[in-house]
Amino acid sequence: MSDNHYQDLDHLKREIRILRFLSPTDERPDLVQCTMHHVSLDDMLPDYRDFLAEMGMESSAEATEKWLDAYPFYAHRLETEEARPRIAAWRHVNCGLPSEDSHPVVIDALSSLPHPSSATPITLSEFHPERTISISPRFAWGDFEAISYCWESDIRNTAVAVDGTIVRVPASLGALLQQIQHLPEARSAMGFWIDGLCINQNNVVEKNHQVGLMKCIYSRAFSVITWLGPGDFKSNRASKYICRLYDLYDGGASAAVVAETANSPAGSSNSPSGRASGVAGKCKLRRKVNGAYQRVLDVSLRDNIWEEILDIFSRSYWGRMWIIQEQALNRGLSFFMCGRWQIPQRAIEHACDSAMVHAGQIGGRILTHLVVRPDQAYVWNRAYNVSRICSLLPSDMVEKKLDLARKAKAKDPRDKIYGLLGLLPEYLTDYIEPDYSKTTDRVYVEFATQMLKASSRLDEVLGWCKYSETSDLPSWVPDWNTPFDRHHLQWFRNRQSSNGKSLNWSLSTNGLRLRCKGYRIDKILAASFTSKESLAYGLVAPLHPRAPSTSLGFGRYCGESVLENAVNRTLLHGHPLRHPTGHGLTELPWWDWLFFEDCYRLGAGNHPMYMSAQTSDDWTTFDRFRQTNAYFSVFGSPLKEFFPAVRSRVQKGSLCAEWCLNHQSRNINLFGVGIRGRRLITTHTGWLGLAPAEADVDDVVAILFGCNYPVVLRPCAEGYRYIGECYIDGLMDGEAIDIADREGYQEEDITIV
Repeated sequence: MSDNHYQDLDHLKREIRILRFLSPTDERPDLVQCTMHHVSLDDMLPDYRDFLAEMGMESSAEATEKWLDAYPFYAHRLETEEARPRIAAWRHVNCGLPSEDSHPVVIDALSSLPHPSSATPITLSEFHPERTISISPRFAWGDFEAISYCWESDIRNTAVAVDGTIVRVPASLGALLQQIQHLPEARSAMGFWIDGLCINQNNVVEKNHQVGLMKCIYSRAFSVITWLGPGDFKSNRASKYICRLYDLYDGGASAAVVAETANSPAGSSNSPSGRASGVAGKCKLRRKVNGAYQRVLDVSLRDNIWEEILDIFSRSYWGRMWIIQEQALNRGLSFFMCGRWQIPQRAIEHACDSAMVHAGQIGGRILTHLVVRPDQAYVWNRAYNVSRICSLLPSDMVEKKLDLARKAKAKDPRDKIYGLLGLLPEYLTDYIEPDYSKTTDRVYVEFATQMLKASSRLDEVLGWCKYSETSDLPSWVPDWNTPFDRHHLQWFRNRQSSNGKSLNWSLSTNGLRLRCKGYRIDKILAASFTSKESLAYGLVAPLHPRAPSTSLGFGRYCGESVLENAVNRTLLHGHPLRHPTGHGLTELPWWDWLFFEDCYRLGAGNHPMYMSAQTSDDWTTFDRFRQTNAYFSVFGSPLKEFFPAVRSRVQKGSLCAEWCLNHQSRNINLFGVGIRGRRLITTHTGWLGLAPAEADVDDVVAILFGCNYPVVLRPCAEGYRYIGECYIDGLMDGEAIDIADREGYQEEDITIV
């Protein structure tokens, strides 16, 4: 919309714009028509204010649910029935109304899933008042729902009418409006807040204010409607299955109900069953449900429905930055829409859980046209990503929210910060206000500075940094718009490498140089290849060009067994959950890739380790890394020599159970987590460690006060560039401070630029 269509909002009243839909006209039946209204989020009805005061609550999704529960007690104080919006009855079956009056639509969970050959198109039916319930509005002007969707394109090729004026919007928004207008609340005076139309995107002052108001908008909305995109036969079938599966899962304890947008045609569904009475009745129902649940799972695998569900989980919506906040702030009565289908949020969460539990079966059965064949990890990762978003709560740890934001996509990189303000604690947001006149770099520097002020810990900021030679940001400032290609090792923050020494820091006048104190402990002597540089199976490892042949005996580890233990701890980055028995990963025999044919000849072709080399992603990552670094020198000993040779054991016929991967699976998995984006290093004075892939020979290993783990720094003319966190075996728990005193290291000022 052009600026001429917008009137100024009153920011002091916390005004927003909402849309209300009009009935289609005979002249333009396909044209979505709506009106725009200015309303205040503070203009609550006296009844609702009294209700919040009685409950001791602020206006929120939880308060809205309780308000809806209290509907009969407040109904006599309100205006006429026509003044109340109506919603589909399935959304609140326990509203206090008799179930026979609400007529929620229930999918028959025990019937067979539709077969493509017998499927009929799903069409929108007319609005049926008997399948809805009226709600008590909370504001003097009525009530509203907020929409969460993906803009997807700047090509505005769809026409809608706002206050009689034709407005062009992207196809994704046009499809959303076409479906929303058929909801019962859209046809009964409910308002809708849609950022693409309700905010004047060309007015920077208004945009700043409205973005700062997002927390209030989404938490005070009656609900959030999430638009996943248009539907087709496959998505319709997937949506129906998601709802059916959840209905069965929840059916043993309550009468879960699901519905199709604008109500399914009459006669297509049955009435909901009531709660089972008594313990015996509940147990009997649960047994029946469990059997039906398993049958539906079996059908889904047989008919390849999970590929269609994974397609929903892979839609562009799930990668959008703003949805993190939109989903977390209002979970009560919210639901998803995929084409014509409405899907309860809990049903999506349950489908994610089912996909993760049955990832192996699903990955093995999917018939796909994708370039990369789905496997267990493919299925699990997609379900996990959706689950993390759907299950996020405002009370969750800041680290989880920042991690989701780092991985999400934002058209404007400043939104990586502004899009989270509604979820971050006040100690981070009190001094940050959306301001789109600032550059992205300035926004990121100010946020990093506020993190330092609020936490008084370097690791709270440095843990998010990824070094890039081409970045214009100071190296101590996280670039939230750049992917972080290694896993965050949260347990590093529980170590005490600086032995509790408090952070003493300051910034330069321009706020770009960070001054702190610490010790320079050592320099990197050698660095291994990374997992990205690993050889393909069948190639012979080269002599290692990054590892000098200089021998330091056992380094600082005083003997062969002590060094081997250090190698094991380092490969697993000192993880507290590593398998405690034996020598860890160095128990696993060294498989010579050229020796596989001999294994067949000697009858070892079906051995679990050989099979795992072909089928397990975790094993492949581990074995390819060690094979590639076979001749990486660990103080004079090639890495290969820390593992027993398989050839001798095969010839001795000792292919025994201790070689199997079951008791090492945890270690191998932890190795895969930690090695991504990292490499082994040794130092000049004999330390062994794991450092970021960007670390190189002659980089400095340092202990910074106020940081719980060692770091890698790179000298430059102005001071040091921060490369990343590292694991140094023997320096993780305060030992460096004692060594500094004993070996004469000097505490010094360190400037990071």
